[in-house]
Amino acid sequence: MYRKNLQITTARLSEKINKLKYFQPFSDLKTDKPSLTKRSNYINFALLLLFMSYPLIGCESGGTVGSGIDSNTDDVVVDSYDIAEAVVLNENTFSGRLTNTMAGYVVDPIYGTIRSSALLKPVISQAERDSILEDDKMFLKIVFRDEIIGNPSAQSHYDIYEAANVWRGTQLRYNQETPINFSNKVGEFQVTDEDSINVELSSDWTQNFANYFNNQLANRDSLYRNNFPGIAIVPSENNQNMRFIKTGREADQTDMVISSFFIQSPIDDVDEEEDDDEGEDEETEEDDGITILALRDWGSLFLRTDISQQNSDFVLHNTESVLEITPNVPFDQFTSTNIVNAQLILTKNKEFEQSDPDFERISPDLIQVHVFNELPNDLMAEIYIKDPNFFSVIEDDEDSFKIDITQFIMNQVYGEETGEKLYVTTQLIDGLLYSTQFYGLDAPDDLKPRIVITTIR
Repeated sequence: MYRKNLQITTARLSEKINKLKYFQPFSDLKTDKPSLTKRSNYINFALLLLFMSYPLIGCESGGTVGSGIDSNTDDVVVDSYDIAEAVVLNENTFSGRLTNTMAGYVVDPIYGTIRSSALLKPVISQAERDSILEDDKMFLKIVFRDEIIGNPSAQSHYDIYEAANVWRGTQLRYNQETPINFSNKVGEFQVTDEDSINVELSSDWTQNFANYFNNQLANRDSLYRNNFPGIAIVPSENNQNMRFIKTGREADQTDMVISSFFIQSPIDDVDEEEDDDEGEDEETEEDDGITILALRDWGSLFLRTDISQQNSDFVLHNTESVLEITPNVPFDQFTSTNIVNAQLILTKNKEFEQSDPDFERISPDLIQVHVFNELPNDLMAEIYIKDPNFFSVIEDDEDSFKIDITQFIMNQVYGEETGEKLYVTTQLIDGLLYSTQFYGLDAPDDLKPRIVITTIR
């Protein structure tokens, strides 16, 4: 299906403000239906007047009571409600044409055995070169991110094969099998902590690619698109980590170096001498014989197996799971109250991850919440193409996400649509792998998932 280019080119950014600019909170509510009735609009106006005259006590923004509200006064009421029902839905999101592409093999003692091969396919543009000659060589330049899952100091081995079938990056999903032609090996390499590596590809594969590249027929591009399968970077099962290949540019770093193919032509010494004879004083651009071919398509063949269930906690991966939450809030009780703030609180359970400190993971610091009245036929596709209704960012030293869902609660109390559920996902879909564990419904009151609502009498 066609997807808008929302999260596909957005990587995990180092600054919080850069993350937030990709979101438009409540955009779904603005376009689909009025979020409140006339009565709630009146209440909002009354609240505005109230806040202008109410004595403000300097509470921290984002607290469970609400910014600027003194919870010690009798006028402020804070109620906490358990979640009626919460279940993790196994839904695989898209794994192709993302900013990063996973390649590796690692046995995660908590989150299962993870294997991912990278599919790559070069462009066939002749803008910089008319043809590929018999003596030319082709290379793959692989550019890695710094993040590593597993053992960061272990050396990993990868084989490069031809993909068995033609594939489309826009159709690839995590935990989806695509055949690989293991009879046609194209190259191999080892890597530890290198930033990049150049791998020479086999002459047979290069010649096969040249047959398409040198073709002058009018339907050359369609023949290449429909018949040339590209390559697969396949990890050895002796590997101990997962690496991330830079395959797309981040929105704010258009000049960053990403992975590509390139052609190396032998430099003709005779031609160089002739050029020197024509005029030594003339400045000429040095030809290194290299022609870069960008990526035409790419994606991950990702598979997670041997998953162990630790307890009743909720385990979320940004690649393949969604937490569906059914609120347990008596909405009728709030029809005559002034709702100031409502927060969904989810607390990380770090106990199991901290039991193996030498195993590195990427911890999520961003959580998103989408709201649907009915479960979509393709939940991940809907989440992928739509901005979240709500989101929250936490610091590295914090354990709880506190998501402001005030608008959702007010919609349930005053709006025409009721019975909507919350769908929670972690981080962005950018090709990196984020996993986290949240306390379940049977955890202590201060750790379990809950909704905290603050009202003023």
